[in-house]
Amino acid sequence: MLEAVPATRSDDLDVALLPKIDLHTGYHPTLINTPPAGHRVQPANASHVFLFPEQVGFPHERFHLGEFVEVEGNVDLVHAARWPVLGAGAWVVDMDDLLYPVLCGRTAIDAGLRVKMRERADKDFLAQLELRVANMLTAYAHPSCAAILLWGHPRDSIVAAADWFASLNCNRLGNAFLEKVVPIRPAKAAYDPSLISAKWAGQQALRVVFCGRDFDCKNGLMALRVMQRVRAVVPTIECVFIGPVPDEIQQQQPGLLDGISHRSSLGHDECVEMISLAHLLFHPSKYESMGLVFIEAMAAGAAVLTARGDRMDYVDELFASGGAILVDRDEVPAEAEEAAFERGLLSLATNFQLAKEMGLRNYSLVAHGEYAISERDKVLTRVYETARAGRCPPLTLDDLPHVRRGGVLRLPSSKVQADELRYRSTHADCALNVYI
Repeated sequence: MLEAVPATRSDDLDVALLPKIDLHTGYHPTLINTPPAGHRVQPANASHVFLFPEQVGFPHERFHLGEFVEVEGNVDLVHAARWPVLGAGAWVVDMDDLLYPVLCGRTAIDAGLRVKMRERADKDFLAQLELRVANMLTAYAHPSCAAILLWGHPRDSIVAAADWFASLNCNRLGNAFLEKVVPIRPAKAAYDPSLISAKWAGQQALRVVFCGRDFDCKNGLMALRVMQRVRAVVPTIECVFIGPVPDEIQQQQPGLLDGISHRSSLGHDECVEMISLAHLLFHPSKYESMGLVFIEAMAAGAAVLTARGDRMDYVDELFASGGAILVDRDEVPAEAEEAAFERGLLSLATNFQLAKEMGLRNYSLVAHGEYAISERDKVLTRVYETARAGRCPPLTLDDLPHVRRGGVLRLPSSKVQADELRYRSTHADCALNVYI
């Protein structure tokens, strides 16, 4: 049921997708496997270039004044994940969060830095931050960058970015950056309709999947408690929990996983396969940016139970046609939220036809509607053609306003990845998610 890699022609335009270590496990494989017609998108290696304000240090631990990537060899076009590209005459970049790469990049996993970001009170840090932002915005504003593809919510992301740029005296550069932003919907190839029909055939027991590697962020404890209470009322419901459950939770609440199929760790393809077999995605997450997990469920013809409101960016647009039961966090008090999710799950566990109607509505949006691959390709083709036509002298470090300071560090992706693993192994409080 996974996507097939299409045949390519010798005259297809080569697009180098890089760096490999920063490619998203969801939307970038879809781009590789189902590229726009006339294009061949291939993952590529890159070198990472870091600028430091004082002496050179570890990129996940020491705040730096910019990160950039350099492609290896000559390519027609570069499609970068997050970072500005040095040495290429035509490139585009994609982001799910406009602020993460511009403000602090890899050091966002540091707990102390995140406190400084929230408080905005450390004047020395803000002075360094202003230098970084000027470097990064200058790079993205360079003529060799044709567009900034935004997978995250355009309204919320742009408002937040504009606020930060104004506070750091970078309005002019910030406006140049924001003018290049091109919203693009996450998309995925819909599954074969015969597979969807087979899944919903007859009056079956509802199969529910929860998927989240961050137990706290995705509200894993709430999901398990809700599943157990609904199982007590509807014993035929099938519940699958994908993701780790902390040992202390299992010790404090024995029986929490009784009767639930638990997979503590699955690869992306295995997770997608589990979602493809589900009738319902139960996703009570505290926040969700681009909502790719919802697109996965929609492509599989599954109904959805989730929340709407603050930090649930795409939910209202995704499910405007009625493919989900939404717990409204603007209306439901926090202490009543769990009961609201329980009512939603119980209503679908006892009404298979309602769940089926919701799942098929979602499927149609991915198969034929605004979340179809064809709609994504209209945007990508236009952006790629603009980039190729506007090819110009590439971005160099000499184009940046604040480069000759503490030093320049070049690392292969393998060394950058090793540095992250080193940092995480020695800092228990580092962030799993890096959204600003």
